[in-house]
Amino acid sequence: MDIIRKDRTLSVIIPVSAKENVYNIQKSIYVLSNVDYTNFDEKILYCIDVPKEGVRKYYNLDVPENVELLFVFNNQIKQAGAYNAGLDKYDSDYYCFLDLDATVAPDFFQKCVKMDADFVGSDRIISNANTNSITKTISEETEMYNTVKRLSMKYAGKYFIAACTGLIKKKVFKNFRFTEVTAADDELYRYLLKNKFTFGYAINTYYTEQCVWTYRELWNQRLRWFMDAWRLCFKRSKNSSYSTAMTIGMIFPSVFILAAPLLFKHIKHIRGYNILWHLVFSHIVSIVALVKILKGDAVEWKVSKK
Repeated sequence: MDIIRKDRTLSVIIPVSAKENVYNIQKSIYVLSNVDYTNFDEKILYCIDVPKEGVRKYYNLDVPENVELLFVFNNQIKQAGAYNAGLDKYDSDYYCFLDLDATVAPDFFQKCVKMDADFVGSDRIISNANTNSITKTISEETEMYNTVKRLSMKYAGKYFIAACTGLIKKKVFKNFRFTEVTAADDELYRYLLKNKFTFGYAINTYYTEQCVWTYRELWNQRLRWFMDAWRLCFKRSKNSSYSTAMTIGMIFPSVFILAAPLLFKHIKHIRGYNILWHLVFSHIVSIVALVKILKGDAVEWKVSKK
């Protein structure tokens, strides 16, 4: 029997809120066990933001040898703190961040490593796309983002990563740790651009996430996203180019959604994107988010819904 040499170390980091249901953690562990880690010496880290008195509830989890529960105490920056705890735990050749409700295609890491870039992303797919009209709409929105990323990668050599999810080389984190409470994706992207790291896009693989399926959950999710966008806009007002880009957050839904017909020929799957509804909804959420930021309300790290 041939022995497979694992010549690359990989840390898969999953930040977990203290309020998360233990069942969701166990489900994630089972799902990630089906991924192909051939040639990787992998460690899957669940970085749990939890008070010391809350550790006991995790004792009954079925944890395989390649999975580790890392408890993060006194975590003042929440999701970013969980990311940092995972980065500091192991000195790995590659890192990958996943939300608790996410997984990757079985061949994700094998396809991404072949790109040999500092950050390699892929398409994002909504796993519960046909649950109802909301998930169908969000699935179409996600496919449009995928199309924009593919086109910008093709013509500009880089793209906006809508999430930290991807295969990331060790050297990216040599002088970098997350500091933002909730805007970790944005913070990593700006760092990648500033330091001229290379981008890759693995076309024939994907990662999946569930999306919200009720109006209340959709409202809460998008309110958090827009609040973060407005907060970053005001925080970096001295950076005129960045501030201008963030300030169009109010009109961005219009520009992006109205451009949808121009993107249709590039989109792999289209099932009838509800342009008008999502346009109006996004504008309302953006306005409410702006008001909350002006009032000084904080952006919160929420528990995933599954």
